[in-house]
Amino acid sequence: MYLGLDESGAGRVGEPNIIAALKVLTKHHQYIDTPKALAVLPEDTELKKVQSYLEKVIEQQAMQWRRGQVLKSLTHAELLQVHQRRMQVESNRVLVTDERLCSSCKKRLQTRFFVLGAYCTMVFYLRSAFARHS
Repeated sequence: MYLGLDESGAGRVGEPNIIAALKVLTKHHQYIDTPKALAVLPEDTELKKVQSYLEKVIEQQAMQWRRGQVLKSLTHAELLQVHQRRMQVESNRVLVTDERLCSSCKKRLQTRFFVLGAYCTMVFYLRSAFARHS
């Protein structure tokens, strides 16, 4: 419209209004495909006229890049916290000996499945499952 293009965008119809077109480009730079916009401008357009549009585009891209870097850093920090927590959980070990008893029924644990509860209390797995559902 401002550049005097016909409906198909291929041929020129009339005198282009470069200043109005550049104002629209500058105001709505985030919605416009930069290579296509620059390709439609006349070849004799001075770089100084396009400077504000290009500055806005570069600022937007730099801001998106910085946001991406912050997101990447936050994700990495969260991953490190998850690894640290996993190491803490995996470092809890319990020695099961022949003398170890179930804290609920007082039977020996031996090679049966058990659940480690709060304060290192040990309960047979099935007793733990029944206790949760009742």
